[in-house]
Amino acid sequence: MIFVLFQNLLDLKDRFDHFLHESFNNDNLFKKMVSSDFEYFINLNSKSPEYLSLFIDDKLKKGVKGVRSVVLLILLSYK
Repeated sequence: MIFVLFQNLLDLKDRFDHFLHESFNNDNLFKKMVSSDFEYFINLNSKSPEYLSLFIDDKLKKGVKGVRSVVLLILLSYK
């Protein structure tokens, strides 16, 4: 269940990034707002760091094939 949550959040972030690129020409203000809102949402649950580490661990154990480099960078650069 947690893996599905984080995968869905990554997919949603991907959609927002595409939208920002296509509609707002990657405007920095909008990018910061979206990043800040995602960060806020993830941090609402105090167990998110633990769940995120389990999600990353699962992805690394299964191998990163099929995971785009952008998604991998997002996973590894999460604050």
